[in-house]
Amino acid sequence: VLVLAQRAQLCGTTRRVFLVLLLVPAQRVWVDGATRSVEMLRAV
Repeated sequence: VLVLAQRAQLCGTTRRVFLVLLLVPAQRVWVDGATRSVEMLRAV
């Protein structure tokens, strides 16, 4: 039972790390897009 619990915990942490790794670049891209659109609006 302990081994299963440890495995589940490990799976949860790897999932979190994976999600963070996916979300961070996506967030950067989103922020870049937002700043670009704001700059475009200011230019107009």
